[in-house]
Amino acid sequence: MAWYSSLLFGFGIAGRREAGVQQANAGSYAVANITVNEDTALKLSSVWACVRLIAETIGGLPVNAYKIQADGTRILDNEHPLAQLFKNKPNKYQNRVEFFETMTMQLCLHGNAYAHITRTGNRITSLLPLMAEQMEVDLLTDGSVVYRYNSGNNLSVYAPESIWHIKLMSNGIVGLSPLAYARNSVGIGIASDDRVKALASNGFKPTGVLTIDKLL
Repeated sequence: MAWYSSLLFGFGIAGRREAGVQQANAGSYAVANITVNEDTALKLSSVWACVRLIAETIGGLPVNAYKIQADGTRILDNEHPLAQLFKNKPNKYQNRVEFFETMTMQLCLHGNAYAHITRTGNRITSLLPLMAEQMEVDLLTDGSVVYRYNSGNNLSVYAPESIWHIKLMSNGIVGLSPLAYARNSVGIGIASDDRVKALASNGFKPTGVLTIDKLL
């Protein structure tokens, strides 16, 4: 049962699905007086390199829409609304590559990536990424899901139809946060970097010398 006990942390058991706010455990963590969050983790060159490699690789992949023929074969459908959306700009701030880089970065760090869906009629006209740290996912007693997004002093509530939610392995409602589960390793890395920085700032010179008048 060692694997079972290793999943215990924070607010309960990883993957548990109960009514209420679902715990992806995105946010800040204190590890040996070191704050581990998205910003501090990305200052580690290893974390930055891994997240950048995955995000840029996914962002550079083509996005195609296909139409299924009567015989089961598929052909490119360049007139599909999503094909047109990603051909141009998925939102007013980003092109396709930047959009998928943002979504992938959120997924790598927090285990969840969210985008607000804007429609004109039944046609999707915009996909705008929402930051995972600012999102709460609430499972109601009737089984429905509500998304609450905190932006400064503003709280926006969204139905599932208005959110594109990509999640890692999870309880089916929210993905588990890689940053939360790697917080000890990341915290040690941050502490090591801080120690080396403190030594380098003094030119790696010792602050004093201890001498004795006899052999130890």
